[in-house]
Amino acid sequence: MSPMSLVSPTRRAAVASSVALVIVACGGSAVTVGKTETSDQQLQTKKDGSPTGDGSTCSWADTALYDQVRASSPTAPVPTYKLGDDFTSIDGCNSCTCAARGIMCTVKTCDPVVCDADALLCPDGTTVGRSGPKCEFRCPGQTVCTDDAKKCPDGSFVGRTGPNCEFACPGEIPIACPAIQRICADGTPASMGPGCEQICPAVSCQAIESYVGKLLTDAVARHKACNGDADCTTVAINADCVDQCTGAMNKTGATELEMIKKTVNDSNCQEYKKQGCTLIVPPCVPPTEPKCVDKVCQ
Repeated sequence: MSPMSLVSPTRRAAVASSVALVIVACGGSAVTVGKTETSDQQLQTKKDGSPTGDGSTCSWADTALYDQVRASSPTAPVPTYKLGDDFTSIDGCNSCTCAARGIMCTVKTCDPVVCDADALLCPDGTTVGRSGPKCEFRCPGQTVCTDDAKKCPDGSFVGRTGPNCEFACPGEIPIACPAIQRICADGTPASMGPGCEQICPAVSCQAIESYVGKLLTDAVARHKACNGDADCTTVAINADCVDQCTGAMNKTGATELEMIKKTVNDSNCQEYKKQGCTLIVPPCVPPTEPKCVDKVCQ
């Protein structure tokens, strides 16, 4: 009696069914035969591996997929959702849900969108072509919404519309959010939450240091011009969350530099401290008497 005959008919059918799903190629590798698209959802994470949700809201901020969307739509706000929301992914084809752990999405290959060669003359005189999943014209300065969608209570799906790129379900009265947008500690604009709350993503200590340091060095660079040594002064290029030693600048820019220091100390550097960041003071060379060399303070 063969080994297969010892198995019950029901068991043989199950074995045959499972075996039919796997084909072994000549090289010995197994190829699974099944549906090409999956309804199973996978957890989406940020680029650093941290979750895309906080237990009450979900956001695409700091994800690799959002970076791809932002490259073609720099003015598009970061899409955010409430716990339990069903929506279309910003890739335009996968289905997602906002879960407690973050954004859960199906994983299937999206067909590429090919736009025609039309062109539009924008109000500023520039000419733009069609781009994005919807092949839209995007003139400079216009707010461009991401192409995700939300499932409404009545079962319909709506896209983002309006200056704040909000979802407007049938029968809902849209919330008018303030036009003034918060700037986060790393210099990026905050995303608008469902209740008009402005949400900043978690940022690294290094990102805050880099942003604040650039604000200070740019201020010094704007005031380098001089006519003589008496125009120049030595200033400390530092704040409560960054130290870049000293530099020379025209005395007329010292007031602006101090105002920038006060602003970042009251905002960006406070976030720096809340995150437990430690300021590393570099070894600085003692400053020399500033000179005006070739009309530039040095």
